[in-house]
Amino acid sequence: SLLKLHIKLLCKQRPNEVLPNLLKRGQAYPPTECLEYCMKYKVYDGAIYLKQTLGEIKEALEIGLKLLSNVITEI
Repeated sequence: SLLKLHIKLLCKQRPNEVLPNLLKRGQAYPPTECLEYCMKYKVYDGAIYLKQTLGEIKEALEIGLKLLSNVITEI
């Protein structure tokens, strides 16, 4: 669909705009497919949001903790 293509292109070209678009359009985007794009293109804020909407809270938290761990390691 056009919405999936839109998210895919945002993930590739403008990753900072993925989460705002997901939040603005709510449930219009297919979450499972969009999650695949977010993970593939490392758009983790979008992935965390989508995991939460799918009820996968533990997985969302694991992504966040992994990011935090990476930041701490870089310091």
